[in-house]
Amino acid sequence: MRGSWLISLVALVAIVASAANRSPFLRLERTSKAGKVQISIKNISAKPIVGYVVVVEIPNHRSVFRGVYTRKDALGVGEKASVGEVAAPMDQVSTSIDYVRLAALSQRTPFASV
Repeated sequence: MRGSWLISLVALVAIVASAANRSPFLRLERTSKAGKVQISIKNISAKPIVGYVVVVEIPNHRSVFRGVYTRKDALGVGEKASVGEVAAPMDQVSTSIDYVRLAALSQRTPFASV
């Protein structure tokens, strides 16, 4: 019973995160270098992140970047990750967070012994 409640809670958090344009879990950061816009994310939540989807749109093109962490790997609280880059001027680049999945257990991994 407790396991199904936890799964439901994680699914609800993922749905809420996917609907929000300004995510309370990830912060998008953009920098311009040599005519390309580099996109990175920062975990601003209180838990590690195990998956994300970022959508980047420029005129006549859409790119989808995703990150999935497995086993003990995760994007820790306060950590940054490079997502990708697009060749376009900064003012033509639109970015949004489409999906975020928080780690179910912030202090233990699924493989930890109890």
